[in-house]
Amino acid sequence: MGDLDLKIASEFVFDENYWKQRCQQFPPRNYQINEHGLTWKQLFFETHLQQCLEEHDSHEEGRRGLDLLSVASYSQNYIFTLKTQQLLGHPNLDLLCQTVWNSVQ
Repeated sequence: MGDLDLKIASEFVFDENYWKQRCQQFPPRNYQINEHGLTWKQLFFETHLQQCLEEHDSHEEGRRGLDLLSVASYSQNYIFTLKTQQLLGHPNLDLLCQTVWNSVQ
């Protein structure tokens, strides 16, 4: 069930049980659904983008940079808050924000 392509799932899957199961694939943490709009889908996409940002390596900017922008573009309807612990690389946050902002408008 958790193997659907995220771009497709973001558009067509609205079942909260599906997104709860996807969230359970994250490393164990005390995830609070009330901090994510009370939806598992929002919790999933905010946490997924957070992990992508935290794992981003700016020395491998080419392909990974495109992946980060892709995640931002198909997640944009479900990203309202991003909290990161640390950024190991230096992702282009301006470009990332423009990608999300332009797809919202």
